[in-house]
Amino acid sequence: GSCQCGVDAEAAAAGDKLAEVRIEALELRTPARDELQELRDLLNADNGRAALWRSCTAPGSRPRPALSSPLASPDGAEFSRIDRIERLRLPLPRKNPRLSRRKTLGHKMRFFMSPTRGTECEATPDNTGDQGDSASGDDSLDSTDCSCGTDSGRPDFSGTWHCSRVEGDWEAYMREQGVAWALRKAAASLQYGVGHQWQEIEQSPQQIKVTNRLRAPPRETRAVYSMDGEPEDIVELDGKKCISVTKWDDSCLLTTQKSKSSLRPMAVARRFMRGEEMCTERTSPSGIVVKRFYRRTE
Repeated sequence: GSCQCGVDAEAAAAGDKLAEVRIEALELRTPARDELQELRDLLNADNGRAALWRSCTAPGSRPRPALSSPLASPDGAEFSRIDRIERLRLPLPRKNPRLSRRKTLGHKMRFFMSPTRGTECEATPDNTGDQGDSASGDDSLDSTDCSCGTDSGRPDFSGTWHCSRVEGDWEAYMREQGVAWALRKAAASLQYGVGHQWQEIEQSPQQIKVTNRLRAPPRETRAVYSMDGEPEDIVELDGKKCISVTKWDDSCLLTTQKSKSSLRPMAVARRFMRGEEMCTERTSPSGIVVKRFYRRTE
């Protein structure tokens, strides 16, 4: 009898500790306060602790308690909320997982919304549709856009430019580029860079230097591109290596890229003037076209 009491006390103590961890995990992972309180009340009962302990120590059991089966009432009605919590399959918490996840998401958003992620790697914003660091309508590329204005001469893009509007189905473009759902939604909430993105450009006859700035989250990236039409190695913001060729096509600055590892073609980027606006246009391999328009600032 005394031995059995000792085992029960040890099991109850272990159950209490495991219950605390379980509740902490739920607090970090879900805002369902009423369900958490119901879980607390349930675990305060001796039979609840014993059932929790048995579910975690049974042969072949996982280190996470399975609350729905051992604790459910015969009709299943009393613990329906507990069942819903269990079906979430929430893992036990790591060290401060909220901060860890927030840091990771912030890093991805900065990477995604960076305007330098482009087939130009910077001279034209975005590459994976990470909006900038982060997809456009099924419109095919129009030849009138390549003429880039009435001037037959090559424009001077030097100056500071502010993103004023976008065109195209950015959602479809980014989905084709393999951008994660969360990053696509983050880009959409920031209007794909409208009002949040600037470009500072220094242009010479031989090269063009593009500095991209993002307001939220703050980010600045730079790239220099030769305009002689010769291949050059570029390292994108996500660490991918590509072979890039930048050259003039009438009054358009055209950049084509292919992956250095697979040699597969990537999106084609064009930069040209549309009236008083500078336009950066990206065309995916399937023909989806997206555009950003910039106005010069003083």
